[in-house]
Amino acid sequence: MPYNDYDRQMPYATGLPVMQTASHRRVLVVDDDVELARSMVTILEVEGFSARHVSTGLDAVLMTRRWQPQVVLLDLSMPQGNGWEVASVLRDGLAPDCFLIAHSALLHEPADIVRCRESGFDACMPKPCDIDALLTMLEDFFGPGTMFRDANVSRHR
Repeated sequence: MPYNDYDRQMPYATGLPVMQTASHRRVLVVDDDVELARSMVTILEVEGFSARHVSTGLDAVLMTRRWQPQVVLLDLSMPQGNGWEVASVLRDGLAPDCFLIAHSALLHEPADIVRCRESGFDACMPKPCDIDALLTMLEDFFGPGTMFRDANVSRHR
C-alpha cells in the first residue's frame, strides 16, 4: 500500500497531532423517545460529532458492537433492555472504556446518582438535558483540538 493511502487511513500514524474529525468523535444516543434522540443527534452533528441513535437496549448493544462509539448517552428506562442492563453489558467487556453517560428523568435523587456510579456510568445528565453542559462534558472527554483519544485508552475515573 502506498504511504499516502496508509496515511489517510491512519492519520495519527506519523505521531503528529491531527485535528479530530467527526468520525473520530462517535456518540451513540440511546433513547426510546425518538424525537428527543433525533434532536440530540442533530445538535451533536452540528457541533462536529458523528452521532447515531437507537431506541432500545438491545439495539444499543448491537450498535455499540458494530460502530464502537467512544461515548454512549444512555436512557435508563427503555424497552428490550433498560439502561442499567446495557451499562452492565458494555462494562463487562463489549465497551469497557467508553464514556458512559446516564440520561434520564429518573436522576433527581442522590441515591440515583450513587447507583449510576456503582453501575459503571461515568456521568449523569438528568432530563431535560442541559445541552451546553453535555457539549462541555464531551469536549472535556475528547479534548478540543487535540489528537483523537481512542476509547481503548484507559481513563482516570
